[in-house]
Amino acid sequence: MTEVKTMEKDEEKKDEGKSFFRRLSGGGGCCGGPRIVSVRQIDVGGKKIGIKGLDETFEGYYNAGNKPEDLTGDELLAALKPMNPIAEGSEDAYKEAFLREYQKYYESRKK
Repeated sequence: MTEVKTMEKDEEKKDEGKSFFRRLSGGGGCCGGPRIVSVRQIDVGGKKIGIKGLDETFEGYYNAGNKPEDLTGDELLAALKPMNPIAEGSEDAYKEAFLREYQKYYESRKK
């Protein structure tokens, strides 16, 4: 009986830990683990800007077989805008930067 109670308490502690990481990371990722989103600095209109989820987004497009010429700036902007504040009027600079960075990403993965 004591062994069962100890096992139950251990399971409760594991659940508390999972809940903590979910709250910390903003949700769960694959297999119940924390979802961690990268932040990468890129040049946008002459300024270094931290972009959240850039590598994960690019990986998804690459794994789907998208070449740089298959993508548009509008498509990349739509994918990345929900995680990144983009000031009205600066969308074209971000589109250009995202396309340039995807070209670099694609070339680095092809090697």
